[in-house]
Amino acid sequence: MVGAGQDAYRRRVTHRVQRRCSECRASFIPIACVRDRQRVCGTDVCRLRRRAKASRRRRSAAVQDHRVDERARQQTSRARRRAAAATGAQPVTEAAGSRAGHEPSSDAITSKQLGKLDQIVDKILDRITRLSRAELRREIAVILRAGAPFSGYAPPAIPAPVTSRALSASP
Repeated sequence: MVGAGQDAYRRRVTHRVQRRCSECRASFIPIACVRDRQRVCGTDVCRLRRRAKASRRRRSAAVQDHRVDERARQQTSRARRRAAAATGAQPVTEAAGSRAGHEPSSDAITSKQLGKLDQIVDKILDRITRLSRAELRREIAVILRAGAPFSGYAPPAIPAPVTSRALSASP
């Protein structure tokens, strides 16, 4: 005989609960760790719609606070544009990275970084042209082990070099 607690546990574990997306009304199976809280199917469109609705609700609940924040943002933006116009410089926009505390995107490579990369490549090519095939294989193995892992790439396992020493003589 199965107890009431065990029966509820079995239903919870074995039954895959389907829900309706609050935005597109499509059926979806929620992620297990957030099953009780997940309301949308997970597509970008639905998530953004739900987030926008929540923002509108939050702003309408505190209209005065939102107006004060928006007024302050506008004043700083106008002051920045005036200062740029006075110096003749191009005004920096929010999208261009003027937001304090944000780093440039990781894929943005500066000219300084490109120069350094060229130096490294030249150094490596100079060494490679002087190596034999076996030395080149060992050098590439060292570079792959020492370098940062590529996104989604794991270096292949490189077999140990074959030697004439007996296995019993190894340390």
